[in-house]
Amino acid sequence: MDAVLETADGLKGELEDDPPILPPIYLKQAIEGEVQDLNMCIAPFPVTLKTDGVRVKLPYANFAEDIMGIELVEGKTISDVADVTPSHDDQILVRVHRESASGSLFGW
Repeated sequence: MDAVLETADGLKGELEDDPPILPPIYLKQAIEGEVQDLNMCIAPFPVTLKTDGVRVKLPYANFAEDIMGIELVEGKTISDVADVTPSHDDQILVRVHRESASGSLFGW
């Protein structure tokens, strides 16, 4: 149990020191609003929040390009602010870039 708490504390500190340029909940809402095929997904939570992004429970090969092209703010797309990769089970992982790598999305 101590190892789990230590790992969680380390991740929390890392996120505080270098947060994602966009809150993962914003990505989740954008994807749910744009990808109509999520209604056909049999998974109970087709878009799942992660500390650094989201998991989309759709096949990578069929839907990754659509997700990469979703427009967010100021003409930026998901592919501009995140890495979109296949998971170990060929679902879609969207990991938001950190501020240290990209600067603030909003120019603050």
